Amino acid sequence: VGDSLTILGTDLGGASPANDLVITVTVVSDDSTNSILNFTQSGTGREGRIIAVANPNYAQYSDNGETWSEVNLPFNGPFRKVLNGNGKFVVVPENDNKVAWSQDGTTWTTRGLPLTETWVDGVFGGGKFVLLANSTSGNSAVYSVDGLTWSASVLPTGSDSTVDEYQAITHGAGKFVAITGSQTKDVAVSND
Repeated sequence: VGDSLTILGTDLGGASPANDLVITVTVVSDDSTNSILNFTQSGTGREGRIIAVANPNYAQYSDNGETWSEVNLPFNGPFRKVLNGNGKFVVVPENDNKVAWSQDGTTWTTRGLPLTETWVDGVFGGGKFVLLANSTSGNSAVYSVDGLTWSASVLPTGSDSTVDEYQAITHGAGKFVAITGSQTKDVAVSND
């Protein structure tokens, strides 16, 4: 009882300490498991902007989920995903060598990627954006801490007899985890 866990606001898309989340244990079981039965949470969430995209080149933004405004993205899609982190937005196309980037969701610019690939997934975690490619020519990913400058990375080859095509990526417990769609379901794990 009384133990606390603080999740930094910067890990939640806000600022620290203003948007830190504090979880405090208030009741534990009275047996040998000492299980957590109740806890409190405190913190101030960051008022956020919601971004949605539509083909060929539209972005809509809202601060409350009810009232929406439309703007144009700097290039035509199709688009795969919208990522948010470090107070920035990145719109990922399906098959291109660029992303759309914005600090506020209203003004967008084009930022170049070091590879032209079929981008299948992306994630923001550990202070960086990571995009994952489904490529028969190699196992590619790109990453950026600010969404402006991108670097290429190569994922390991799995144990499938054909080229592994990565399908999804996530971030948790301080690690990036990517999985293939092959029969062997190979997984790549990275701390950075």
